[in-house]
Amino acid sequence: MKKRLALLAVAVALVAFAAVGGSLAYTQVTGSAVDTQINTKSLSITLNSADASVEKSVTLTGAVPGDSIGKDISVTNSADTTLYTRVTIQKAWKADNLDASLLTFDVNKSGDWIVIDNGESIVLYYTKPLAAGQSTDSALSAIKISKDADNSYTDQTVELSVTADAVQSYDAATAMMSAWGVSAGFDGNGILTSVTE
Repeated sequence: MKKRLALLAVAVALVAFAAVGGSLAYTQVTGSAVDTQINTKSLSITLNSADASVEKSVTLTGAVPGDSIGKDISVTNSADTTLYTRVTIQKAWKADNLDASLLTFDVNKSGDWIVIDNGESIVLYYTKPLAAGQSTDSALSAIKISKDADNSYTDQTVELSVTADAVQSYDAATAMMSAWGVSAGFDGNGILTSVTE
């Protein structure tokens, strides 16, 4: 009889323990909803040229072989956070039968731009973090038409497609890899020192 009472007491204790433990687990799992507000910074840039936009086409008419046509292109950070920016310029002639390789760019020699030339396009990476409200120096100084172009290039129209985009400055190497697919190197002051596509 004492054995039965002892077993009955153990069984009751186990049932009570399971009920309390189950209630605590239920309370922890169901819990109450958490309402969290997340404040994100925005990235916004303005492409500065004849007319301001982030992506645009520029048409230059009356081209003559050997000409150098001045063209300033810069970027302004119109966001509320520091960022890194790049400018991509696609070059072409309006006439399909003309060779785009006869168009070259005079890139700003300030050392503030890293240039990747892909033949029909160039990508210019601004090396400095651009604070809110700041502008880059001009990426280009001129577009040149080769002296080797023959008379069929005279008075033809040059078409440039210019695109500017930006990434956050926080963990910029990861942001550049994610958004642009490039591996970037930085010095201790946050200056972009290398870009590998």
